[in-house]
Amino acid sequence: ISSWKVAKEPTIESGSAVAAFELEDNEQTRAMWNSRFKLTYTVTVGDHRLETNLDITNTGDAPFDFTTLLHTYFHVDDVAKTTVDGLKGCKLFDKVKKETRTEDRDLVKISSETDTVYETTSQVHCITNGPSGKTFTVTKKNLPDTVIWNPWTEKAKAMSDFGDDEYPFMICVEAGHVASRYNLGPQQTYSCGQIISIKD
Repeated sequence: ISSWKVAKEPTIESGSAVAAFELEDNEQTRAMWNSRFKLTYTVTVGDHRLETNLDITNTGDAPFDFTTLLHTYFHVDDVAKTTVDGLKGCKLFDKVKKETRTEDRDLVKISSETDTVYETTSQVHCITNGPSGKTFTVTKKNLPDTVIWNPWTEKAKAMSDFGDDEYPFMICVEAGHVASRYNLGPQQTYSCGQIISIKD
């Protein structure tokens, strides 16, 4: 386990709280993956708005490739009634059914265990049925793909860090670069992120 370091103490900027954290390679990480890197994760919290930005820097002298995914859990009133837009027409890989197809729904709903990777999705997703009927909006930055995840009944029971009765009240809508690997050259930085906002 590697610990992040505070790179920027929390400050107030334009009415929002901003803090940054860094993680660099060490002997332990290089034993698992022999590459030199620095991750900088910047978090900005404002009124009904959360922005997270991730900078991935190759600090070594050889290129490396990677995938990245922002694992965002949204609390909803009832996942079976929740919808996610911005996915129609996208190629997807259903990891539960082990099949590839094209999404034909304007609004995606789930009713069973879901672990689906969507390629080249819309920059913006709206997630309905949040607490008190609110809608979440996810705006992606330099992240072409989206993963939809929910463990449902049996998998939730098998997970030690997930409550058996929690799955009906959550959905993961995860912005990422996962359908293909990104190649990062020496001394280069890949920047990505997302903005999450809430509206009535």
